[in-house]
Amino acid sequence: MTQLLEQISKLSLEEKIVLVEKIWDDIADSSDAQEMVISPELEAELERRYQLLKEGKTGLHSWEDIEKSLLSGYTI
Repeated sequence: MTQLLEQISKLSLEEKIVLVEKIWDDIADSSDAQEMVISPELEAELERRYQLLKEGKTGLHSWEDIEKSLLSGYTI
């Protein structure tokens, strides 16, 4: 594993991003990912948030706004 990490560290940023995308796609396509189950609590929370969004009671933030907030000390 150490040798693999050393090889990865030598890749360019673009190559690392492509590698991560390929790994993520492989994970998503695996049978293990298809069998993943979320807890009832998490499912309920996701549904609650989705309903708030559909009802217009909450909004989304752009990446630019989130980045600015993170860089200025977590104040969204």
